[in-house]
Amino acid sequence: MQRKAARAFGMLQGRYTRSSLVDARHPLGGRRIDDLRLADGKRLNEERAGKAALVAVGDVTLPDMRAIAVRVAPKRWCIKPPAILVVRPDGVVAQVIEKPSIEKVREAWSRAFAGESLPATIS
Repeated sequence: MQRKAARAFGMLQGRYTRSSLVDARHPLGGRRIDDLRLADGKRLNEERAGKAALVAVGDVTLPDMRAIAVRVAPKRWCIKPPAILVVRPDGVVAQVIEKPSIEKVREAWSRAFAGESLPATIS
């Protein structure tokens, strides 16, 4: 009970739904991303290193973009692969893009970062 209360008070379990920079239409939007163990043994948040990132769920290949690959998403994410998650530096999922295209990813990045364009390569 104490752990649950501490997470709630620490804003680690909350959901950001009122920000115009976050698309909360998907259940994962506005939540902090889980620190999953990746196929290479690293942790997701270790790979992000406190930076904004794209997370690719399933088989996603987009030209000139690097994304952190998550082969199988946890069921609690409610995602139908292929999908891209735009993750802010604070670990909050700004948008979930199912059936991603380069245009959709660029648009989501611009929205999440107040008009900033997507870098050529992002890790």
